[in-house]
Amino acid sequence: MTYSRALDTLEQTRKDAVVIRETIASTRGKLTTATLKSDSLLQSLTARATALEKLKAKLGIGSSTLKAFVVLIDNEIVEEDNSLLQEDELDELDEEFERMKNSKLQTQKLQIMEEIALAENKLTETTGALKKAEEQVLMSMTVMDMIVMIMFSMCR
Repeated sequence: MTYSRALDTLEQTRKDAVVIRETIASTRGKLTTATLKSDSLLQSLTARATALEKLKAKLGIGSSTLKAFVVLIDNEIVEEDNSLLQEDELDELDEEFERMKNSKLQTQKLQIMEEIALAENKLTETTGALKKAEEQVLMSMTVMDMIVMIMFSMCR
């Protein structure tokens, strides 16, 4: 009987161990799910809090520490940009760009010179046409005056 009782206890312990393993596996699954969800929520919260603090700093509402930090970061960014611009040496692309720019300027200059020459020619032609038109008007006025005089003299 003691053996059967010991065997029964052992059997019950085995069953309890299986139940405990299942419970542990289930709990681990829930823990993993909760951990992932809390990580996601924490990232979201951090992003929103950061955005809020940046907005406060820009509006001048936030703490002076945050304002100083934002100014420091902005200054570092500007300094990095300036140093990159200063360190930049002329390379083949820059030289080619300058050549293209100069070529384009020369082409534009030539086009403008051609347009000026055409405009001057047009001005000369137009001035000549205007003088001819004035002469024709004067001639027509003279003819009209003569016709009016003749008509007036006939009427008398």
